[in-house]
Parts: sequence; structure tokens; C-alpha cells
Amino acid sequence: METSNLFVIPLDDQGVWFRYHHLFQAFLEQELQRRFSAAAIEALHNLAGNWFGQNDMLEEAVHHALAAQNLDLAARFIEDQRIELLFRQKWHRIQVLLKLFPLDFIARRASLLNLKALIFCYSYNFEALVPILKQVEDLLATPDQEMSDQLRRELESELAFMWGIVFFYWSADGARSLEKLNLAIEIAPKEHTLVQGYALEHLIYANQMIGRFQEALELAERANEKTAKYGQIYMVRIQFSLMVVHLSEGNLQKAEQAAKLVLKHAQERRLYESICWLSQGLGYIYYQWNDLESARHYYTQALEYRYRTSVQAQALAFYGLARTLQALGEVTDAHEVGQSALEWAEEVGDARMLAEARALCARLALLNGQSADTHLWATALGQNYSPMIFIEAAHLSLAAVLIAQGTTDSLTEAENLLTSLHEFCVQTHN
Repeated sequence: METSNLFVIPLDDQGVWFRYHHLFQAFLEQELQRRFSAAAIEALHNLAGNWFGQNDMLEEAVHHALAAQNLDLAARFIEDQRIELLFRQKWHRIQVLLKLFPLDFIARRASLLNLKALIFCYSYNFEALVPILKQVEDLLATPDQEMSDQLRRELESELAFMWGIVFFYWSADGARSLEKLNLAIEIAPKEHTLVQGYALEHLIYANQMIGRFQEALELAERANEKTAKYGQIYMVRIQFSLMVVHLSEGNLQKAEQAAKLVLKHAQERRLYESICWLSQGLGYIYYQWNDLESARHYYTQALEYRYRTSVQAQALAFYGLARTLQALGEVTDAHEVGQSALEWAEEVGDARMLAEARALCARLALLNGQSADTHLWATALGQNYSPMIFIEAAHLSLAAVLIAQGTTDSLTEAENLLTSLHEFCVQTHN
């Protein structure tokens, strides 16, 4: 084709991939519509989709299947590669693929709906997540949800894993979290390293939450022995869990060692989710040590991966950088980062995250000797406390604002809130 000069343009140096000139491409598309029936064109799209699918070109395969109005085939292409997508933490890519499908089709397809649930899970949007988990459970219980035994095991292990996450973060129920996470590890296919790694990571957290610190460390040590079996990505998650456990115990030096041990591995493999969490964890450690320039470096590094990582990880990096700049005396820059955090939360559309960003801005205002109000965000925080191992705990900011208001009612409310937070920290060994 190239030697015949058939309007082709090379796309690589090896002479493997070409495309038609856009004018010739438009002509061919017109001829296709003129010469072939709609059914024949759909059959060609199906053939093209299958070829791309067999050659691991997922987006192209899905595009052609959808052009043939073959939603089931498009879904099967994603199902064939979902483990790889999850293993590589390709959250944005998954979101883009899901947006190609009608919402009512996703709601009827357990495999796609579970991917949607995983996205909510990794953005820590538990209010949106819980109803979807129940919906997937209902789908899996219906006889018309045909799938392979392998895919069913994948979905059931993911469900157990996500329930474990919900019980850990949303309700701080370490015992129920342990139960679900153990189930996830037990039933997950061995090649499903996302569930194996993340479930084990949170199993370590859950042990620490219920006061079994030594068991958490021993579990992490045993997990590290499986690195050769599951690979470096698995090892990154386990070391990250050690960072979090040591942070919860207040051992900043060991937390730093665990984070730095694997950050380079994560960077080499472009594991953006892990890079972001490790970086903002290191930012928090150096902030606590008053090494503010190092804190600035790591929080800024975490923000380089916006749209490639979970929205919660990005939000925490915004909060950390704003508080660090405030401590450095760079008040204007701190205010601008606080406003960026607000804009990020508004873009994400998460009510709780927006409340947290407003809590950050209120804390910054107090630090600058200004008054702060709570009516836009206090109620949205709710009564569910998250593990307080990061730089901005919104409920603590709420308590600070109430104390600053100085009225009898606000001081009583602040005292009750701080008592409740203290009880939560004791109960969760934080």
C-alpha cells in the first residue's frame, strides 16, 4: 500500500502501522455507507472489534463493538482485560471506557457496575459506593447474570474487599473489616493481585485498628515474603501499609523508612496511585518534623499526578501543601492552594470532600487571625470520623472554629466534639 502510494501515512518507524489520509478516509467511509447495508456494516464492525480484541487493543475493540451496537461484545472485551486494568491502576482509563456505555446497561451488567463501584471506592465516596455494592450483590444473585466461574470469583472477591474498606473507613468497625478482607483474600483468584494486595494491605490496617499492632507487623512481614510470587506492585502496597500503621502508632521514623523503601519502585513502574499516597505520606511526616521544605517537595510531587490517582489522595495533597505553605509564612500561596482544593472538590462533586476543603479554608483563616464560619460545611461532615493520620482532620478544624467563636454554646459543642474524637482515637488505637 505504501509503495503504491494509496494515500497512507506511516505511524511508526517500523512500517507496521499506517493510516489513510483524512480526505481518502472520508471518501472510503462514504463509499461504505453507499455500497453496504446497515447490517453488513455492523458485521464489519464486529469483525474489526474481534481483531482488535485479540490483539489487546481494548479501546479500538470497544469502539467497533459499540459502532455495531453490540453492547455485550464491548462489555466482554473489557471483562477480558479488567484484571490487567486494575492491576495497572488505570482508573482514568476505566472511567473513560465506562462513559461509552448507556447507564442502564451498566446497571444490568455486574462486571461493569463493579468497576464503577471500584472507582467510588478509590475516591472514598462511600455514600455512592454502598448502594452500588448492594446492587451488584443483587445482580449476582439473579440467574440471568451469565458469566464464567472465574469472573464470578473476581467480582465476589472485589465485593468482599470493598465491604472491608467501607467497614474500615466509614464505620471504623475493625472486626467486620477483618472478616470481609479475609474472605476477599480467600476467594480471590491468585492472579487478581489488586484484591490480593489491597485486601492484605487493609487487613494490616484493620489489625492495627483493633489494637493488634504486633499482629499487623507480623502479617506485613509474611506478606513481604510473597513479593517474588506477586511482584513489585504487591510489595509497594505492603510497604505502604507499614507506613500507615507506623503513622497510626506515632513512629514517624519507621513510617519514613517504609515509604522511602518503595517510592522509587513505584516511580519506576509509574504506579501513580501509589506514588501520590507515598508522597503525601512523606509530606505529612516532614511537616510533623518541621522540615517544611521537604514537606513542600513531597506534597507538590503528589499533586503532579492529578487525574491519574484517586480524588481523595489529591485532596489530601492539596490540604497538606496549603498547611505547609501557611507554616512557611507564604500566606498568599497557602490561600491559593486552599482555593484550588475547593475547586477540586467542586469539580469532583463530592459533598463531604467539599466540606473538608471548606474546613481547611476555615483553619487557614483562623491561622491568619481571621474569623471563620461553619454553616456551609459543618453538617456535611457528618458523624463518621476517618482515621486521623493525615495533616487535615476536618472535625478538628471544626472544633478549632467553635473554640474561636468563644460563645457558651460553641465552647460546649467543641468540648463534646473533642471528647468524641478522643474516644474514637482510643477505640481505633490511633
